[in-house]
Amino acid sequence: MPPSYDSLLAKLIVSGRDRPEALARLRAALAHCEIGGVATTLGMHEKLAANPEFEAGGVDTAFLERCLHG
Repeated sequence: MPPSYDSLLAKLIVSGRDRPEALARLRAALAHCEIGGVATTLGMHEKLAANPEFEAGGVDTAFLERCLHG
């Protein structure tokens, strides 16, 4: 995909009665996503959604660095 196009191919929005329900729906939705022909960040989002710190809601500006590289 040429870089001149918006990198947003799709948007995934989930909701639930509470955070655990919304996270369960997020994980299920990510597991069922199929996008072909281009590289995606689905794996990164699955890793983030599985992170206990994210699950607890304890994220800050350094969270991505800790989760993805640490």
